[in-house]
Amino acid sequence: MGSIDLASEVQLASYQLRARAVTIEPGGHLAAHTHQGRQTMEYVAQGTVIEVRNGVATEHKAGTMVPAMNGVTRW
Repeated sequence: MGSIDLASEVQLASYQLRARAVTIEPGGHLAAHTHQGRQTMEYVAQGTVIEVRNGVATEHKAGTMVPAMNGVTRW
């Protein structure tokens, strides 16, 4: 569904690629966090997610891939 070029981000020697599923209930949110050394690619399966990234709100609808590279702070 999507990819992140990690060549300039991390040394792949002992890097793990992980996947997880997270459900955010309507009106819910995740805690503010930073992606330092933990790049991620998320897929919005249904509904709409409002992401606040580095202080800027962006709406992501179902079917959207949302990458987060080094240094991104969001909730």
